[in-house]
Amino acid sequence: MDYPELTTYQAQLLLALALLDLEVAKNADMEQAFKLVKHKAKERARLSELDLIEVEGGRHNPPYRYRLTAEGRTVADAIVNGDIVLEDTVISGRLWRAAAAQYAEYETTRLTHIVATNRAARARNALEPVEEELFAAWQALARESDKPVLLADLRDAVSDMDSTDFDAACASLAGKDRVRLVAEQNPRLLGERESDAAIRFGGKWRHYMWSDR
Repeated sequence: MDYPELTTYQAQLLLALALLDLEVAKNADMEQAFKLVKHKAKERARLSELDLIEVEGGRHNPPYRYRLTAEGRTVADAIVNGDIVLEDTVISGRLWRAAAAQYAEYETTRLTHIVATNRAARARNALEPVEEELFAAWQALARESDKPVLLADLRDAVSDMDSTDFDAACASLAGKDRVRLVAEQNPRLLGERESDAAIRFGGKWRHYMWSDR
């Protein structure tokens, strides 16, 4: 089979797409993972002319995205197997190993960041014991009525909880997106008990705890 003459950059791009094994790879992904710089537009255009890659997007429709054609995957395999000699005599196997090493480093860094971010998010959203107690009490009341739970009823359910702790736990549960604190739209419907049990949150007095999840 006659293979096209490729520059090192063109070979790197084909190998990167083969290594990613994605239908579509974004420009930014290629640059981060494989240090393939932006200003090689002519090189990429040449690969498109050779029908080795398909290009989506453009200057007025970012981002640029690429996918290997069937012919492009055949050529990428030929580079790996050493069937194509690059113009600057870089050994194809070494280029492949270098691309794989770069991608592995990038992927390790990316996954480490994702794990750290998820752990931090879980830590931020973890409930303190007083919040766990309040959340469990609210769930029990919510199951009984399937309606927003009056904070007055919730205070009665955890009557041994300090009022300040109750208010702080309600605000924390809402801040962690576990529940919503809802205001009564018609305060005239509330009695003294319901009004006294309200807490101030987000600049408003809230009378109910609810979740639409």
